[in-house]
Amino acid sequence: MRSYGILKYSKKLSYNEYLSLISNLLWGIYSKVIDMDSDNIIKNLFSLESTLKKNEKTDLMRAMSVKKIIEGG
Repeated sequence: MRSYGILKYSKKLSYNEYLSLISNLLWGIYSKVIDMDSDNIIKNLFSLESTLKKNEKTDLMRAMSVKKIIEGG
């Protein structure tokens, strides 16, 4: 099974890399390139969220807050 970049090096991932990995995984499952035995892959991928760099995670939260304020939510 090809990983389509899902299994990157054992380094912390940026938020953009994380989104890219998720989209690659979903594309692989949708196009049936990745077997549906991907439950373990999905669990591992979502556990990568905890490896996001702290500053990028903080910046993301700020950006989401600003967007919410701008949209009047």
